[in-house]
Amino acid sequence: MLPSVTTSIFDAPATESPAPFGLVLPRATQTAAAALPLTRDWFGDAIVLMFLVAQLLDFVFTYLGVAAFGVREGNPLLEHSMQTMGLGTSLAIAKLVAVAGASTLHLLSFHRLLASLTIIYLALAILPWTWVLFVMN
Repeated sequence: MLPSVTTSIFDAPATESPAPFGLVLPRATQTAAAALPLTRDWFGDAIVLMFLVAQLLDFVFTYLGVAAFGVREGNPLLEHSMQTMGLGTSLAIAKLVAVAGASTLHLLSFHRLLASLTIIYLALAILPWTWVLFVMN
């Protein structure tokens, strides 16, 4: 004969504590979340600021380049959205998605990854537009 089960997966065992919506979290998860440092990281803040400046410059340079010269965008998804939604709308959405991703990386303390992405972005997006807009003309 099978033993009777009086608890469900939503019941909190003695080693776990209750969480919202009737779910159960292990105590180790709760203490790890409480142990996160609340200090400011100047490197992370500087990298996020640099990333935001790069996004703003890319928005302005891409808008000027495409509007003035009809230069094609190197990103095929962005170029398609420019043709369907318009230049300003598609650029604004792309920049908002990039800022949301950067904010997520910053909040999760992936600052070196964000710094690498910022450097790559400056090299592959800002410098080419700077060349097209200010050096060639």
